[in-house]
Amino acid sequence: MFLTYLDDSGSDRKSPVVLVGAVLIKDSIILEMETIGGLVIERFIPDDKKDDFVEFHAGELFHGKGIFEGIDEPSRHGAIAALLQQVARFKIPCIYSAVKKSVFVNGVLGSASPFDVAFRMCSLGVQRYLTTNNEHETALFLFDDTTDGVLKRQLQSSFRELRPRIKPPYWEGPHRLFNIHDAMYFGSSRDSIGIQIADLCNYFILRHLKGEKDELYDIFKEYVVCSSIEPDWTTYRHLFVEHR
Repeated sequence: MFLTYLDDSGSDRKSPVVLVGAVLIKDSIILEMETIGGLVIERFIPDDKKDDFVEFHAGELFHGKGIFEGIDEPSRHGAIAALLQQVARFKIPCIYSAVKKSVFVNGVLGSASPFDVAFRMCSLGVQRYLTTNNEHETALFLFDDTTDGVLKRQLQSSFRELRPRIKPPYWEGPHRLFNIHDAMYFGSSRDSIGIQIADLCNYFILRHLKGEKDELYDIFKEYVVCSSIEPDWTTYRHLFVEHR
């Protein structure tokens, strides 16, 4: 089974793009990933900050904010590199969808949610990856939890629309997420190295889409996949941003 950790990036008002991305981590390696996270803490986080450490938050770690304030850049970026190198080491797929916010302003799409559109396309991208590479595997969706109740209900509704319950009278579906577990779960990033890895990957994918050049992105770029599922991709191509 693939533990599929999903997170967003760019949901703040300043970003012109909102991105939802997923990392597909085999259940058999998640304990090793967690252990590596602990070793990164041991190596790069100073002793006087270890007791207050909660999670690897991409933006704070990259810029030296929050708990990482006062830690030198080589140490902070070294921690990021060590974690992203595991993505490359285990060949973890990083599937994303990025949506332009401007398209949804003052137009017929004004009441739609770019976040929800990105989530739907990303989910379909996960299904495409499984169909192409691991057609007999199942993926369990684990999304970074949110206090936004409206958004949470919207995501749950979209998931259920794409992956309806199998029950009478429509035993065969039809649904588009046929390799996906029957429910999507929400978890705290503080408790999940998988969600933290998703956060890191999404952060640097979005920076790349904005034209920022990062050696950190280069570490795992080989495993980055833009979800471009048809017929949605062609029909709504003007909504999306694709990495080059």
